[in-house]
Amino acid sequence: MVPLLAVGTFWYLQVGIVKSSMAAWVAEMVIEHLRLHNGAWPRQWTDLREPFDRCVERSGRSWSFDDLRSRVDVDWEADPKLLARQVDANGQATFRVVYLREGRLDQAVNAEPNQMILDYLRGDQQPNSDALQAEAAR
Repeated sequence: MVPLLAVGTFWYLQVGIVKSSMAAWVAEMVIEHLRLHNGAWPRQWTDLREPFDRCVERSGRSWSFDDLRSRVDVDWEADPKLLARQVDANGQATFRVVYLREGRLDQAVNAEPNQMILDYLRGDQQPNSDALQAEAAR
């Protein structure tokens, strides 16, 4: 029974990490869109197609566009100027504009997607962050 529990726990953690990595990928796509379109927020998934292709070029690996779209949601109505000001006293994002459709983000992933976006908007991060590079190494 214990080995079965250990395998189940390992599988659960791996699935959580993969899903969280997908959300980080979508955050990278949103950041790339912001960079390419003078800070304009994407309004639909088709707006993220070119950023997706660019992220794939940089990392050399990814999930399919359709996999990301089926597992991650984006608040298409967000205003980047307002988001840049939605920060707590510790410098953490207080908004949720990129999130998993099912489950919660796993803290084992180095990059929280909303924090990645906040850091970019505040000038603390450049596109092609460690999230894509770390995922490409897996």
